[in-house]
Amino acid sequence: MPERILAETYDAIYITHLHPDHFDRNFLSKYLRRHPGTPIVIAKYAHPWLKSAVKRLAGGSQNVVELESFDSTTIGDIDLRVVVADVCNPRICGASIPCIPQGWRRGIDSVGVFSADGKVFCNANDALAVSHIPKLAKAIGAVDLLMGHYGGASPFPQCFSDVKDKSRAGREVVETTCAMLAAAADSLHARYLMPFAGQYVLGGRLVGLNADRASVPLDQAVDILRGKTNAEVFAIAPGSSFDLNMGDWSDDYVSHRGNTRRLPEHDRRCEVPLRDGRCWLMGFLGVRSRSGRGRCRRSYALDCDSSQLFVCHRRRRASRNSEFGWR
Repeated sequence: MPERILAETYDAIYITHLHPDHFDRNFLSKYLRRHPGTPIVIAKYAHPWLKSAVKRLAGGSQNVVELESFDSTTIGDIDLRVVVADVCNPRICGASIPCIPQGWRRGIDSVGVFSADGKVFCNANDALAVSHIPKLAKAIGAVDLLMGHYGGASPFPQCFSDVKDKSRAGREVVETTCAMLAAAADSLHARYLMPFAGQYVLGGRLVGLNADRASVPLDQAVDILRGKTNAEVFAIAPGSSFDLNMGDWSDDYVSHRGNTRRLPEHDRRCEVPLRDGRCWLMGFLGVRSRSGRGRCRRSYALDCDSSQLFVCHRRRRASRNSEFGWR
C-alpha cells in the first residue's frame, strides 16, 4: 500500500459497500491507527454487515456516520448524499429469478452524490441503481459527471457450465451494462460520463476462466458508450485528475494490451493480461519450506511490465497486495 495514501489526511472516508475491492479492512485499520477519529460514512442497509465491520475497525460507532437512503451529510464544503441501490438484475447474473424477492432487502451497495461549488458529481461505482435513477434525477437534477461500471463481476458466464457460448453471453452482459450506464447518464442529463470499476482478474486455479469473463478493455467500453449516450464519454489514466470547471483531464487512458514478456516455456503457467492495466503472469512455484525439511507449492505473480516477482507465502487466497502475503 503506497505510504502517501496512508500519510494523507482526509476529512472523511465514504465506503460504498462491503465487497473487499471497495472496503479494504487492512487499509482502514492502518489509516485509523494513524488518523483516529476520521468520520466513516456509509449507507444504512437492511443488513448491518458493513456497519458492524466498520465499527470493529473504528473502535466503536462514534465515528461512523450512517445515512438513510437519500439523506446527506456535509464534509467540509462538500455535500454528500447517498442512495441505497437495489442492483439485483437477473439479466446480469444469469439467474432466472431474483435471489431475494423483497427489493429493500437486496440493497448492499450505494450511490454517492457529491455537490460543491455549483458542481454535482455522481459516483455509481458498482451500482447503477436503475430503479432509483428517476427518483435520483428528481431529487438532485442534472449532474456534471457520472461514473459507473461497464461490465460484469459475477461468476456469469465463466462458471456456468450450461452456457455453451460464453463469449457471446459475456458480450451480452457488457452490452446490457453499458446500456444501463448510458441510460442513467441521459436520465441524469450528465455532461460527462466516465466508465470505471470494470476490470478484475482471476488468479490461482481460476486463471483459465479469465477469457470468458463479462468484461472488455476500457477503451472498448468507451467506444460502446459513445454510441449510446448524449454525454461526453472519456477515460483517464490511473492517478490522473479531471477538472469539472474546465472539462479537461490530465492524462488520457492508454491500453496496455499486448505488452507481454514471456518466461521460458517450461516455467510459464499462464499469462493474465489485465485488459485495461498491467499484464501479470500467474502460476505456482516449488519453494523450500520454512522448516527446511521439504518443499511446498506457492502461488506467484510476475508483473510483466516491471519484471517484479511476487510470491504468496501464506496458505490463503492469493492477492497482489503485499499485506495479504505477497512478497
